[in-house]
Amino acid sequence: MSRTGALEEFRTLQQVELVEKLFEVTEHRARLYRHRRTGEVVAAPLPDEVLRAGLVGPRLSALIAYQKGACHMSYRVIETFLDDVVRLSLSPGNWRRSCGKRARRWRPATHNCKRPCQGSHC
Repeated sequence: MSRTGALEEFRTLQQVELVEKLFEVTEHRARLYRHRRTGEVVAAPLPDEVLRAGLVGPRLSALIAYQKGACHMSYRVIETFLDDVVRLSLSPGNWRRSCGKRARRWRPATHNCKRPCQGSHC
């Protein structure tokens, strides 16, 4: 006969883990049409935000920009990180162009800073 009774309380242990695949690829497709008279092939339009983003989406671009800016990582080190840790092999030219677009958008805000950022207190 057991002398213990179940309580309405639990011992809790939380664990944080990275998911196996850290990224997802989204394919955007635009149907092609052939003009009946001219034979010209035209594509249905893709959303503007998809065209502006290019190959690298906003979250991955933000990670790369953080590594480049706050961590002062070289493009070679970022490429190695993406390849070895994230298991994502991208042409460096593609993600550099994408992040370059974002950096140009952010530059005016950082250019106006009166003092440099110190740690997490900007």
